[in-house]
Amino acid sequence: MEASYSSANGFAVAPGLEWRSPNALASSKNTIQVPNDHRAYNIEPEDGKNSRNDFQSLAWNFNVPFLGRMRILKDKPGLVASSIIVLYWLYGNYSTWFAILIPRYLGGQVPSVLLMIYAAISALCIASFIRVSTMNPGSLSISQQPQADWNVCQKCLRHRPPNAHHCRRCGHCIRKMDHHCPWVNNCIGEDNQFAFMLLLTYAYTLSIMTLVLDILHLYFMPPCHTCDKESFVVVHQSVIMWTAVVMAVMMTCGAFGLYFGQHQYSV
Repeated sequence: MEASYSSANGFAVAPGLEWRSPNALASSKNTIQVPNDHRAYNIEPEDGKNSRNDFQSLAWNFNVPFLGRMRILKDKPGLVASSIIVLYWLYGNYSTWFAILIPRYLGGQVPSVLLMIYAAISALCIASFIRVSTMNPGSLSISQQPQADWNVCQKCLRHRPPNAHHCRRCGHCIRKMDHHCPWVNNCIGEDNQFAFMLLLTYAYTLSIMTLVLDILHLYFMPPCHTCDKESFVVVHQSVIMWTAVVMAVMMTCGAFGLYFGQHQYSV
């Protein structure tokens, strides 16, 4: 089964479909008729945005040495949500390192191996977040040859396999799409679901460690004698610690729910 392509816009056309000019489309209610089964596919998305003409402008695409091609979706709510996650990670590290780990290590109450483990998991967590947020989730390439069981998307007019779905946020179809996650500002699909599962695993582990350290610091560890009593962390210790506890509980529950809510196509 071969697909023909329109040189004007670069989009695949299924056999039996006919491209019409914009004026002709306007006079025919913006549809393309399929003679075989008389179905009609919409030319433009329902909301009139993210049409095929501005498909390439929906994300920033760039190459990073040693990391390859990366992309950041131009979605304002997604950018805000992912920024909140980064700030969450920064706050959790700040409160744990400067209120618990460093003072307790200097006081001889925690071993150095605990600091190394926490630093490794924290680094893996933010690295996985960046990876999931910037990698291609499995968008369909125009050069892909459609198979016999493929259909045509009603939004972007591309051939797609049966398990692909169109994402309004990303503006195109994603292979084995699970959902669009605003917290990473990206879809979760065939190419990045395993990385997303790793992110959830690291986030869950980091949140559990942070929660345990917070509880031990608040209720079981002896007072810190090496801490500067006038430092910001010590003066506002109660607020900082309890905020970290609430955030750790929220992240633990969220990561746990997302982990077991995945379709796990590629894991």
